[in-house]
Amino acid sequence: MDEGTTSLRGELSRLFGELSSLNKSASAVRASISLLNIEISEREGAEKQTLTNEQLYYLISVVLETGVPASKAFALCAEEFNKPEVWAKKVIRYSPIKEQAEGVLSQLERGSNFYFQSLLKYKLLNKRKLIGSSDYRAFLKLLKEWSKISQALANKDAEIERLNSLVEGLETEIIKKDKSLQMVKDLKPKEHAIFLRNEYKDMPLTQIAKIVGVSRQTASKYISDLSR
Repeated sequence: MDEGTTSLRGELSRLFGELSSLNKSASAVRASISLLNIEISEREGAEKQTLTNEQLYYLISVVLETGVPASKAFALCAEEFNKPEVWAKKVIRYSPIKEQAEGVLSQLERGSNFYFQSLLKYKLLNKRKLIGSSDYRAFLKLLKEWSKISQALANKDAEIERLNSLVEGLETEIIKKDKSLQMVKDLKPKEHAIFLRNEYKDMPLTQIAKIVGVSRQTASKYISDLSR
């Protein structure tokens, strides 16, 4: 093989090496482009994933009423509003929008949601702290904790009310007993014996006589007069 052919073959080999290197670089560039496209798509998709006022109202209501974790609440919300699973996983990481959260909380204040009204009743709702949550997971976790406290307080109030009602009932009963006792004290022996026979039909005659303070025969006569 002459010297010229050898030189050409060397040049050809060098060019193939450069082409191989370029192909590797091109593959790396294409991979980087692909990753960037995926990230752009995800970011654009995230921007399109929004939480409406109605959905936020639903999430708050579910957590307050059932006490489920935020992830479960979002799963239920996705099911309720026909959203894909990826929607719940994305939106739960969003930070609350101040204006939106304030509007929904005001709507709940004006509504009749028992559990939310309990938060207001026991002064547990801290709007500033709630809206300042890092994301909706933390937002709903706070509401869940406050709701648990309010329900415990409501149970205490119910128990106090029950005990107060019991005390009132006992007081009424005591007053009635006092009145009955006073009435009995004012009765004459015959009237007292007749009263005891009417109120306590199984009370022995000897006991009636002892209570009234007369003999058995006298008590028997009093009660016999009753049947005439």
